[in-house]
Amino acid sequence: MTKPISLVRAGEGVDSDVLQRLAGALEGALRVPCRVESGIVEVADLYDPDRRQLRADLLLKKLADGADVGETRRLGVTAQDLYLPVLTHVFGAGQLTGNCAVVSLYRLREEAYGLPHSQPLLEERLLKEALHELGHTAGLRHCSVWQCVMSCSNGVELVDLKAARYCPHCHSTMQRVLQGHSAVGQVHPGQMNS
Repeated sequence: MTKPISLVRAGEGVDSDVLQRLAGALEGALRVPCRVESGIVEVADLYDPDRRQLRADLLLKKLADGADVGETRRLGVTAQDLYLPVLTHVFGAGQLTGNCAVVSLYRLREEAYGLPHSQPLLEERLLKEALHELGHTAGLRHCSVWQCVMSCSNGVELVDLKAARYCPHCHSTMQRVLQGHSAVGQVHPGQMNS
């Protein structure tokens, strides 16, 4: 059985129109129903004032606590910058073979690099990172095919280089998992990847 994808705002500053367009793009790419939740997940308690960032792993836990376990995949979208204790920043994070993922708009915006705003580029990057983090929820790890959406992106330039689609191997695995089959040979639920 296919799990629908539920998009939720994680904190303030995420435009509902952007989420609606992302939901439509994900439906088209994954052939899975997507909806936007009406509420907002509060993130103030996850904010590190010294770093001026949110901890991605704690946000994943909060998203999981509010999810219908086993019934849906939940993708949080935040305007805040994200980090993990071992990394200075991440574009997003996803639970390997779990149900939750998160993506940050912060470093996907051109303004973060001193450039003028580009809504089309922001939404293209958001789709790629959403597909990437949802791929982790299906048990996919980083792919060595640089054009694959599952390739590792430690800089926005690499996000721009990859396609908004999976390579044949990752696509096959993703479709199998989305149709309700297990991610054979993958890691234990609850582990997280960025």
